[in-house]
Amino acid sequence: MRIEDYFEPKAVNIRNFFIRDHKKYYIPEHQRNYAWQKSELDDLWQDFTEYFKLSFDENQNYTERLGARPYFLGGIVLTKKDDYFEVVDGQQRLTTMTIFLKALRDLTFRIEDIHSMTPIKNAIEQIYTFSEPLNEFESYLNLDESLDEFFQNYVLLCNNEKEREAYYEKNTPREGSAADLVKKAHDFFVEKLNTEFPVELDQEKLTNKLNGYTRALTQYFSFLKIVVEDRAMAYVIFGSLNKRGKDLSESDLIKNELFKREDNSTRMAEIKRKWDNIINTIEDDNLTNFIRFHYASHYGSVKPRDLFTKISKHIISVNSITYLNSLLMESEWYARVNLVGTQYWSNDITEKLKIFKKIDVSHANPLLLTAAVKYGNDEEEFKKILDSLITFCIRYFTIGSKTVSDLEREIGLMSKYLRYPRNPAEFTEADDIVTKIQTIDDMIRYMSTLTPNSDFIENFKRFSTKSNDLAFYLLYEFEKIKLSGVVPLDHSPIQHVEHIMPKKLSRAVNRMTEWSNVRNDDRYDSYKFMLGNLLILESSLNVSASNKDFEHKKGCYTKSGLYYPKEVALNKEWNFQKIGERQNSLAKESVNVWKYPSI
Repeated sequence: MRIEDYFEPKAVNIRNFFIRDHKKYYIPEHQRNYAWQKSELDDLWQDFTEYFKLSFDENQNYTERLGARPYFLGGIVLTKKDDYFEVVDGQQRLTTMTIFLKALRDLTFRIEDIHSMTPIKNAIEQIYTFSEPLNEFESYLNLDESLDEFFQNYVLLCNNEKEREAYYEKNTPREGSAADLVKKAHDFFVEKLNTEFPVELDQEKLTNKLNGYTRALTQYFSFLKIVVEDRAMAYVIFGSLNKRGKDLSESDLIKNELFKREDNSTRMAEIKRKWDNIINTIEDDNLTNFIRFHYASHYGSVKPRDLFTKISKHIISVNSITYLNSLLMESEWYARVNLVGTQYWSNDITEKLKIFKKIDVSHANPLLLTAAVKYGNDEEEFKKILDSLITFCIRYFTIGSKTVSDLEREIGLMSKYLRYPRNPAEFTEADDIVTKIQTIDDMIRYMSTLTPNSDFIENFKRFSTKSNDLAFYLLYEFEKIKLSGVVPLDHSPIQHVEHIMPKKLSRAVNRMTEWSNVRNDDRYDSYKFMLGNLLILESSLNVSASNKDFEHKKGCYTKSGLYYPKEVALNKEWNFQKIGERQNSLAKESVNVWKYPSI
């Protein structure tokens, strides 16, 4: 077959895109809703205004300059139906350009001469109006059912601010919803156009500039219109156009991969329903991470750049509904371990789960997901996994020298084999230990082999951090042991991380003698962030200590209700040697703070 039998690409301006075929354009229900925000709108507006200044001559009544060229807005992928087109890719741009056109059209009512106004107004209206002039209004572009009514009424049918305010008052969308973003997009263009066309602009310039804007937008701004006969081929083209772009997330591409493989309308509706339920469960911003960590939990780690390819192949081996059922069921557990929604766990487990956020180790999610799915209803077993995983992440990654890739690889392997233990009869001496994991205790033994006490102590001796949240968590754990049951408060305005040797030394002339023992030493910048130089201090004392000399700070430390400030106050001076000594002492204690559960 010829390539033309699969798809037909044509470069067309916005005017011809809509009116040449005289067919409606429908956004299918499964497509991502309107999502453009101010940053995308700003980029489009800047591109348009820069193009207009370069291509249309203000001194020649805003007519085209010689050699003015089209401006390319990208490809729009369509599937041809009997009497309409289905938009596979491009709904964000089509919706935005229609909103822009309507805002420009409403501006034409400011032209007082009807003979000058009518041609410009009609030139714009014919681009978004499908129906004949005397018939009930129908638009070329039709969004999905959840959004189309607001889009039609607020943007296309209302003709002025008063009408829109009246409609909006009775139909106010939820903040951040697709309808809210449509309103904000319309408001954006109205505001920009009012700035470009101030009310004091004389009628001749208003008419000429509006005519220039209309010609630029409708005749020079262009799409590559790709019409595809076969729906599956449309999604192949869609994926090829977008999988290396930044407009769509990997989850958007995966969703369309699922729809590409289904022709049955009932199953498509089921896919959409399940997908929407997943989004509602875990929140849209986390969707790509969830899909990646869900895959890693079952099959081992996957790099973000490989996710789309891996999932596409996986869907072939199962089917869309089976895959979605797994995602949907485990989305609830994923939300629970990430503390999304109402509290599910006991207070003890909830506090342990918060630690992963404090130390910023989302890479542990695959193993958390496996643990929740298998042991979420057994609090003691689940708690045992949490304790061991916190210790592993601290030893292997946070304090250790391993990379994110190293951590994700090990987490992925442990997740996979804890979820799907192999048959011991298949074991060989050459097998890696991780592949022989059968139980939680096996997993803990494996973690221990990767993070022996000796390595942990040596890594701890060299550890430093600029993250106050991480430093607070580590110091908090030390304080809990030293205070024998008197627990310090969580990181908050009440307690701060104190840098004993200050982060920033005073440059005031009368204070240059302060910290003279370290002020001009090259080691200062590295030592000030070592854990041995940090402690938790009540906020009022932290403010009083400020960046003053050590003698003044000691007076503040002795007033603290915590252990380590009082211990540090026993020193006569504070220098690099003292920081190293304290760091070494903390390193020795660390193996008792972050230790694996007994097995």
